[in-house]
Amino acid sequence: MKRRVNFSTIVCLLFVSVMLFSCGGNNENSTAESEELLEAEAPNIQGAWKLISSNGQAIEDEVVVIVSPSFTAFSIGAAGTGEFLGAGGGFYNFENGKFNVEVAFSTQDSTLVGTTLSYDYSLDGNNFTTTYDGVSDVYQKIDDSVTDLTGNWRMLGRPNADGILEQRRPVGDRVTIKILSGTRFQWAAINTGTKQFLGTGAGTYTIENGTYTEHITTFSRNNDRVGAVLPFSYRIQDGDWYHSGNSSSGEPMAEVWARYEK
Repeated sequence: MKRRVNFSTIVCLLFVSVMLFSCGGNNENSTAESEELLEAEAPNIQGAWKLISSNGQAIEDEVVVIVSPSFTAFSIGAAGTGEFLGAGGGFYNFENGKFNVEVAFSTQDSTLVGTTLSYDYSLDGNNFTTTYDGVSDVYQKIDDSVTDLTGNWRMLGRPNADGILEQRRPVGDRVTIKILSGTRFQWAAINTGTKQFLGTGAGTYTIENGTYTEHITTFSRNNDRVGAVLPFSYRIQDGDWYHSGNSSSGEPMAEVWARYEK
């Protein structure tokens, strides 16, 4: 039986505590100073995190969350096999002492897509403890490194045989996104308009001498892909990520990605 991990208890780890300051009057300088103080109070939580316990019980399955500056994504793979169990993610922000996630996709509850979920949390060193609906979860940081690919991306399209992208795909409801920390990646094909989830894959990656290599740990479309190692040549050109090699099915592929923001 597939185990379910509550989306709400996953996404609440994705943020940092912020002390909100009240400002007297309408002085613009006071407001600007307060905003700077708010930013200074926020620790950097970009990276990758792993769920290690829930209500004191150890978590065996691999639940990994990647946090970029503005987007988070998580994947759940069964312990030992990497069998796909679930995924979700969305843009996030913080306000009024709460952390808010605008859900972009959820395999466990598609009705959450388009809604905003707000959470309380606590942070102690490299551990987040989150409590939601009486359930306390502890997450541990597993990566805080950075590469030139760290962040959130969307696929622009596929270049022609000469390596030229003839038409840039506009931002729309149907999008393929990719979220990277310094060592972890997750892609997801989604449709925020119809709330459809179309597929995801996740794992670790390395970069060396112009080669980006993925090590797949979970794959929603075919569990046989778990364990595959996929090297790609890559470059960053005019802010876009050019990416070419062979897909997980062995077919030649080339893609162009751009930074993904709302």
